[in-house]
Amino acid sequence: MMENVIENAVRHNQPGGLIELTLTPMREQRARVMIDSTGPMLDQHAVAQLVQPFKRLSQDRTGSLNGHGLGLSIVDAIVVAHNGSLDLRARAAGGLSVQITLPASIPQSAQP
Repeated sequence: MMENVIENAVRHNQPGGLIELTLTPMREQRARVMIDSTGPMLDQHAVAQLVQPFKRLSQDRTGSLNGHGLGLSIVDAIVVAHNGSLDLRARAAGGLSVQITLPASIPQSAQP
């Protein structure tokens, strides 16, 4: 899950851009991971659709050798399977903010 998000942030960043990763404990034994990356200006409506399989932001990227448009849909499926939430936001200065909220601990029944 994290590999997909970070690869996406690197692939779609601008030359000399930044990626910031933050882990924050929250109430109710949950944790939030935020991955903020610089990049081109994005439309929030289009960004919200990126969790759909094969969805890309621009037509020229379809069929490129740099992925298939599955990364964020896989991330969404993993997050949901672990009782979490995924929030994608276009950053005002360009780029993308990815917020993943998950339980902060593994339930006893799920531990090996």
